[in-house]
Amino acid sequence: MSLITFLRLAAVTALNEARRLRTEDTTRQRLIRQEGSLRATLGSGLVADATSTIGANSHIGKGVQLYDSQLQQSTRVEDRSMLICTTMEAFSKIGSDVTTHFCQIGSYTYLTGGSVVINTRIGRFCSIAHGLGVGLGMHPTHMLSSSPVFYSPGKQSGVTFAPEGSDFVEQAQSTIGNDVWLGANVFIRDGVTIGDGAIVAAGSIVVKDVEPYSIVGGVPAHEIRKRFDEESIAILLELQWWNWPENVLRKAKPLIQAGDAKALEQWFNEAGGTAFSPASVLQYA
Repeated sequence: MSLITFLRLAAVTALNEARRLRTEDTTRQRLIRQEGSLRATLGSGLVADATSTIGANSHIGKGVQLYDSQLQQSTRVEDRSMLICTTMEAFSKIGSDVTTHFCQIGSYTYLTGGSVVINTRIGRFCSIAHGLGVGLGMHPTHMLSSSPVFYSPGKQSGVTFAPEGSDFVEQAQSTIGNDVWLGANVFIRDGVTIGDGAIVAAGSIVVKDVEPYSIVGGVPAHEIRKRFDEESIAILLELQWWNWPENVLRKAKPLIQAGDAKALEQWFNEAGGTAFSPASVLQYA
């Protein structure tokens, strides 16, 4: 069974479960009991199954659907978005009309509207413009036909000639690193890794891995240049500042804004690194 077929079956199962407990009052009361003194804003028409959780100080828009998804504190999901098997770290945001399936989204990352993201791990501090498509699946090119009628029991067109268990290929997980900026309407092929600090120009089609701190663009996307010199890139990848706790990041803000990796490294060394353990930001929020 392909990932797309599985997701559709999972969505149908989740929707059936949601219909069973779908009154807004029931959902609200369950979430309030679950969190105790929940301080979240819950929009009208919210549907959340029994395995989903919402952290305190979060905002959930109108018509949002949550299935087997865990939202940590101070997260935000805008109107009409649907999350299936998705984890959001604290201070992350999903815009309107976004669909995520089997995703992990890091702290301080935001996805704007109209994106479809499947089987993808997204790091912290990412800036993702509208219209992202990633993990959407592939069709075979070695067969005489690329139609799923011949290889998928999912019946995308209402009929299939393929028996159960005869799917083409399993979809690979995609990875978007930390501090990545994706322009509008970017498409990323299944299984591709976008390295930390990379920038992908609007409208690009990414079919192969992108090196850390590279700027890429085009159809297919190709490297335009590096953001920094090799020494600075090595320093940034070693420091992994995106894992520093919030109180340290606030102190480091002027150095990060200045764009001088060597100065940031010197400041780190002088501080001894004692406060820079890659603990969850939740411990310092």
